[in-house]
Amino acid sequence: MLYITPMVVLARIRHFPRPGEPWYEKYLIELAIFGIVAVFLFLVSVIFGLIGRHSHKARSKVNFPLHWAAEYGSKEEMESMLSKGGEVNCKIRNGVAPLHIAARKGNVEAVKLLLARGADVNAKDKNICTPLYLALTYGDCNQVVEILRKHGGVK
Repeated sequence: MLYITPMVVLARIRHFPRPGEPWYEKYLIELAIFGIVAVFLFLVSVIFGLIGRHSHKARSKVNFPLHWAAEYGSKEEMESMLSKGGEVNCKIRNGVAPLHIAARKGNVEAVKLLLARGADVNAKDKNICTPLYLALTYGDCNQVVEILRKHGGVK
């Protein structure tokens, strides 16, 4: 039975066998199989990467692109993601929604867009912080605080 591991292949590359040595044929077979497996895994990752690239419903539990766009203020990207099925109230592992991030960073346009799309203004993360609390504590934009209060945000 052949055991194909990257370490075996790398170790044998250093001491490349010469034709006629006892393990020359076995080395070539292992190298060929390792190469085929590597190419297969690469193709599978490329195929599945292309399928899931623009599908935000498939990644609704961990919708990092929407959180990133809320943090860095890319309104056009947020609109694109939300129009393609991204969930406005999706939360990452610590319970933070995109509105939490936009409020903390003082991103007025992102806050307006998320609230217009139905974001929960009083959503709580795992530390029981609301977007308004984060805007008051970390944010430096009074306009975000006013917008959140107008939409019924509580501390």
